Amino acid sequence: MTQTDYLIARIRQLCERPVSNEELHQLKRCMLDWAGVSFAGASLLKEKMQPIIKIAPDGLCSSFLTERKLDIHTASFLNGYAAHVLELDDGHRFGMLHLEAPLFSALWAVAQQEGLAFEHFVKGILVGYQTTVQLARRIQPEHKKRGYHGTGTCGTIGVACAVGAALDFTDKQFESAIGAAVTRAAGLLSALDSPSELKPYNVAGAIESGVMSAYIARCGFSSQADPIDGKRGFFKTYSNGNNVESLASFSNGSEILNIYFKPYASCRHCHAPVECALVLKEEYGIVTKDIKEVVVETYRLAIDGHNHTEIPGASSAKMSIPYCVAASLVKAECGMDVFADQVVSDTDIISLTKKVRVEEDEVMTSLTPGKRGARVTVNMLNGQSYTVEVDNPLGEPEHPMSDAELESKYYDMMSFARVEKEKTQYLHDMIWNLETKYNELLKVL
Repeated sequence: MTQTDYLIARIRQLCERPVSNEELHQLKRCMLDWAGVSFAGASLLKEKMQPIIKIAPDGLCSSFLTERKLDIHTASFLNGYAAHVLELDDGHRFGMLHLEAPLFSALWAVAQQEGLAFEHFVKGILVGYQTTVQLARRIQPEHKKRGYHGTGTCGTIGVACAVGAALDFTDKQFESAIGAAVTRAAGLLSALDSPSELKPYNVAGAIESGVMSAYIARCGFSSQADPIDGKRGFFKTYSNGNNVESLASFSNGSEILNIYFKPYASCRHCHAPVECALVLKEEYGIVTKDIKEVVVETYRLAIDGHNHTEIPGASSAKMSIPYCVAASLVKAECGMDVFADQVVSDTDIISLTKKVRVEEDEVMTSLTPGKRGARVTVNMLNGQSYTVEVDNPLGEPEHPMSDAELESKYYDMMSFARVEKEKTQYLHDMIWNLETKYNELLKVL
């Protein structure tokens, strides 16, 4: 069997096994999170996205950015962009990528377009999470070191497989969808560099390419031989193919249960340092004008691309450990308000940002991705020092956000987006009762 054959066989097994109550509950948590961050993100994008919205064809699919129903491709693309623009969507630390933004944005549009039954929607989401993470785990961290954004690359394949599962693809159709997705898979971490605002485009691009790959397969086009591990296939092109673990060991355990949720509006690599800074601020009442320097010790992958102290805008700030730590010490929070334009240019925060030094802790590096921790030491002008260490920040499976904490985040997002309280509560209740409210929700969300 080829690696692509193994992948299809494992997807088939996933499609045939029953969904557990724990998986369904977690799916609802992810969907609630997706809805909240998408409404909030859309509120920032409505004006900027008008050139795309104006030329979009009418269709059957909802977009968070407009009251008008749009075609499947534009609606899913816009929703994916909105779901990721605030850096508050879920992710997986072993896969080093985001899941809910591409998968829910894609599958919800397909569900509205095709009139998918509830069971098919759930099956697609679970297959999407499993496939995306299992592929990513095999090529990370080499994939990231080469400059690829796993959400864009593995996410494209995961979306194609999720749509295929939801639409009951044959093995031949899955092979074609995977072949097309591998051909279109793209996404570079250079989108994090300088003042670029294009990181969410990797998410939206994965949706656009993944959905189209599934529909190309539905047309009956044949695939190249073993697109996953052929001579110029995915593993060999996007990573060190000779060292990639075989998909024969593809886990049918549930990866949706292993994702993290984000309490802070920044890159996940910033979260352990942020949590340390917030604890330092709360426990020691640190006055920021009395700080001499701040030393952040963390793992190597967190440092590369996240160590800059020149902050030209909000997108750059969200990717900067020094800025996030400084803002947390000044504001005692690291929510969306910390990345508003007027805050990003705040002289007190910028001054403190330049006092933050980020260093590698080799032990922490050796423990990743099992642990993605940080240690933050604040050295004061009077000679005193305060230190806090975090192994895994809030939101990881080992340190989970409760249902109540996720609901609080959802309400905050909806308030930020200025969604009416009645609609906010209505959608909240329907998502938590998805088994019975799914068809109704398809019409209103």
